[in-house]
Amino acid sequence: MRASFARARAVWAVLLTAAAMPAAAQEASPTLQLDLDQAVRLTLERPPELRRARAAVALSEGRLREASGTFDTVLRLKATGGYVETELDPDTLEREQASREGLFSVAETFRKLREDIADRIVNRQLQVPICPPGFTSLRLADQPQTDLGLNRPICVPIGLGSDTPEGLVSRALQSLFAPPAAVDLTAVTAQLEAALGLFPDRRIEELEQLGLEQLERAQRLSNRVADTSELSLERLGRVPETEFRNTLALEFRFDKPLRFGSLFALEARLSGQEHNYRDKALDPSFGGLGEQNEFRAGLFLTFNQPLGKGRGGVSARAAERAAAARLEATRRRHEQSNSERVRDTVIAHVNLLAAQESLALIEQSVASNRSLFQATDALVKAGEKARAELARSQAGLADAETAAAAARLSVLAARSELARVVGLDAARAGVGPLARGSFPANLVALPDVQALQQQALLLRLDLRAAEQDEQASSIIFDASRADLKRKLDLSLNVGMASDYRSPFFRVLRDEFIGDPEEPPRSPVDYYSPHGFRRALTDKYLPEIHVQLTFELPFGNNAARGRLERDQQTLRQSKIRTMDLGRLIRENVAGLGAALRAARAEVEQLRTAVSQHEENWKATQELQNAGDLSLVDTLLTEQDLTNARLQLVEALRNYELSLALLRFEAGTLVRFQEGEPVGFDLAGLPSPS
Repeated sequence: MRASFARARAVWAVLLTAAAMPAAAQEASPTLQLDLDQAVRLTLERPPELRRARAAVALSEGRLREASGTFDTVLRLKATGGYVETELDPDTLEREQASREGLFSVAETFRKLREDIADRIVNRQLQVPICPPGFTSLRLADQPQTDLGLNRPICVPIGLGSDTPEGLVSRALQSLFAPPAAVDLTAVTAQLEAALGLFPDRRIEELEQLGLEQLERAQRLSNRVADTSELSLERLGRVPETEFRNTLALEFRFDKPLRFGSLFALEARLSGQEHNYRDKALDPSFGGLGEQNEFRAGLFLTFNQPLGKGRGGVSARAAERAAAARLEATRRRHEQSNSERVRDTVIAHVNLLAAQESLALIEQSVASNRSLFQATDALVKAGEKARAELARSQAGLADAETAAAAARLSVLAARSELARVVGLDAARAGVGPLARGSFPANLVALPDVQALQQQALLLRLDLRAAEQDEQASSIIFDASRADLKRKLDLSLNVGMASDYRSPFFRVLRDEFIGDPEEPPRSPVDYYSPHGFRRALTDKYLPEIHVQLTFELPFGNNAARGRLERDQQTLRQSKIRTMDLGRLIRENVAGLGAALRAARAEVEQLRTAVSQHEENWKATQELQNAGDLSLVDTLLTEQDLTNARLQLVEALRNYELSLALLRFEAGTLVRFQEGEPVGFDLAGLPSPS
């Protein structure tokens, strides 16, 4: 409010300064003159309000583009690297500890066994040796028809099954504890006598010699097993405490969201992984975890389809549809802003034209009063009139000049207002342009108000904008209502994938030359392009995943709150639309009645002005003949001036009512593709 008062004081200061300027200074620069059509077209090029409206349209276009971008195809490239280190779980720690204890037990046992066998060789003891401490004896009986006492024992470390590494070593060395000569000769002799009635011959000595050789071989094998176990234990090293996992993944993905709520995605994946103990080589014989570097390559097609919430189509399209409706509303408001600027320009131009004509009439009255004053002054000097008549004439001239000064201020204010509405700068327009043109002599026919009301409901751009806002609110409300339902999504992932496992990084690769179980390819790191290439060229196998996702929020307050908010927004939009339609009908009816009354007033005042002009002519003739007093002459002149001023005011009211009626009816400006292409200025001031 204070800003408005300050602006008004500034305007009046400019006007008073301009009024005080000498006429020669005001005429030094030519004054811009605009007819109504020029003023309207100039208005649509300059005012910042229209530029702001255009910026609002551009903003809404950007929001629509942003909402439509939700359904753009998207290429996603993602590279992921990771390193995770964790402590070993108790089972793994126990297993690693047991492995080392087993190797240590084997090494110690076979060292003792080696010494025991050496003593037996020296003492020529060929009996079956007892299983060393820490081992248990498992005897496998072949169930022969004749029991010769030759069943062969297997020594296995206590607490370990025969399928453990130590058990397999023991079973492979079972011959160490059952040489061919290690038999019970008494039992053999008894069996031979019972079966054949024969006595053993000299071949028993050969059998004993063979047993000695077998014990010597067992000694060498025991020595080798002991040394090998010690070496294996040394290679394993200390028990690991943590394990780590290195990963590298590359993902290429095309996503295409669809407007009916579905999502299609094409995805290609490459990944490599290394899993091992901390501070251990990848070679399992040197303490490694024993997992090969793994590479995986795959191509997958993903389809996501919401099954609940209206299958997602309502919510998916809501943002785009609402943005499109709001864009249309913004465009209609931009057009309505153009119409409002044209309306304001017409009002300012009509007001300026009326002020100019009023000033011209008052100046004409000043001229008439000055003529009367000069004539009266001459008669007074000639002694034909009393000096009181001169004073009365001088007072009439002063009143006329005072009215003229006030009229000039009104013209200056109207010029400043027109310059403001049109958007002219002071350097070009000075105080403001002058209005060129005149009020039309012929009045337009009165329109049918009821038909005009119906037409206004179809053509008013702000009503169209309100309807588009209501539609946008309805779209958002429908989406919120659909989101209130339970979520049930189906995801289907179909593709082909290949897995490649790299050979171990052997510390001593020469030890595995010729091993048929060792892969022929060279080992690769988990990040090596060669590993990815091998995975890409490996055998592909199908991979299918189906996923159902169901959400049941307790209370569902978020969705309920959005629904209630959007419902109230929709309700407010409907109320605004209905209220605006009601105001438009009322304004059209009121302006139709005002136009009818203004037309009748103009016609009456034109008749009155004609009568006053005839009376003025008669008054001048009588005054010149000396048959009419000065007072009557002044009153007649004032009546004529007042009648003319009232006619100008009535014409002004008529023109304003006509312009406002066309504005309310939506016919003042015609638009095509958002741009004004024509103006209905018929019956409004036209160029002279």
